[in-house]
Amino acid sequence: MRASLVEKVSDVSSIIEELRKASGNIGAICIFLGIVRGTSKGERVLRLEYEAHRDLAPRVLLGLLEEAKARHGIIDGLIEHRIGSAGPGEVVMCVAVASEHREEGFRALMELVDAIKEKAPIWKKELTERRAYWTGGGIRAKIRLRPSGPVKAIVEEDMTAGELLRRLGLEGAEVLREGRPLGPDDLVRVGEEVLIRPSGRGCGSA
Repeated sequence: MRASLVEKVSDVSSIIEELRKASGNIGAICIFLGIVRGTSKGERVLRLEYEAHRDLAPRVLLGLLEEAKARHGIIDGLIEHRIGSAGPGEVVMCVAVASEHREEGFRALMELVDAIKEKAPIWKKELTERRAYWTGGGIRAKIRLRPSGPVKAIVEEDMTAGELLRRLGLEGAEVLREGRPLGPDDLVRVGEEVLIRPSGRGCGSA
């Protein structure tokens, strides 16, 4: 099992050779490659910039591989995640698993890719022609927001006003667009700036 932060993802052929050496019982090697898209949300992507917790991220990734082995019985696995800048068309992540049969390999691979996005302390800054913003990062601090007055917010994905307040831990507050309160099911569009007005009784925790 190996998990690494890298400046360049290894060639697929070398990854296959590395996994093949693990056992003579390997009957399948399943590989996922994450590649920078040229567009995002209708905007042309200039580049992505990745940052990670240098000590913790590899341990988290290795732990995910060990969990996949225990759950699905894979023989070996490998994760490489790029840090630094990457342009459209470049490979930024490789997840590979070796297994006796393809079924457990496919299941483990799908779970691993989802778990990496959810749990690994790796952050992505997306730069487009219009804007730049950070996404991702599996470790989120527990925070308590207690604004004493209205605060501005700009959302990075479409969501309802109610969902915005839930994510911020501000249930009971109001979301205003151009001075008008929004209902909990009203949609706030990506890039839109709204005002959040706390309730009189204060705000809860995330």
